[in-house]
Amino acid sequence: MKRRTRKQWYQYHLDNAQRQEKNRVESAMGGELRAVKGAQQLAWKAYMEAMQHEPLKSRMQSLVGIDSIYRKDVLSPLENDAKVADRALSDALIRYGALLKEAEKNGAENYHLAREARKLESEARAQRVTQRRYEQRLRYLEKSPALRSAARPLKEHLIQSQSKDGQFIECYYCQKLIAAGESHLEHKRPISRGGDNRRGNLALSCAPCNLRKGRKTQEEFLRDLGKGKT
Repeated sequence: MKRRTRKQWYQYHLDNAQRQEKNRVESAMGGELRAVKGAQQLAWKAYMEAMQHEPLKSRMQSLVGIDSIYRKDVLSPLENDAKVADRALSDALIRYGALLKEAEKNGAENYHLAREARKLESEARAQRVTQRRYEQRLRYLEKSPALRSAARPLKEHLIQSQSKDGQFIECYYCQKLIAAGESHLEHKRPISRGGDNRRGNLALSCAPCNLRKGRKTQEEFLRDLGKGKT
């Protein structure tokens, strides 16, 4: 079996969308068309029966002008009713044709909108996958031994520069004195959010502040604490 090309699949789905819209219009207009057509047929049937059946003419042959009176009082109203029914059916068919054309146009628009929505959804899904992989990679880098081993000399350098006796230092966030060995090397802007191991991005903090800060930036954490630090 020969496989369809992309163009053939596109035309197939487009035709299917237009067919669905036309079916919807046919379902909505079908009852109205049947009623109008039925009324038109009944009107013409009544007129034709009146044309073939002339009881007054057969009973009152001697009366002058009975034929014209019968036509005026009986046949003419029935004929007018039949013509009105014809016009109603014609108008309904015109409206039905216009609705079918509009349905074809709407079907094409709906198909293209759905196609565009699927494309955007696919792009968003791919972007979410890329973002998830990026975050997984960052979490791996944050926990990697290589990064931790590179940070150890930086921590020792900060302890030497901030501690007078090398035993106690002040937490960068809460200003509490803590033992130098118990301090945590803190990234003011986390590596997962674009930070690095440069001196200006590093600080020493106590364990509670470091754990509470998590992946927040320095500004976000200080705002949560209700104070600012210059």
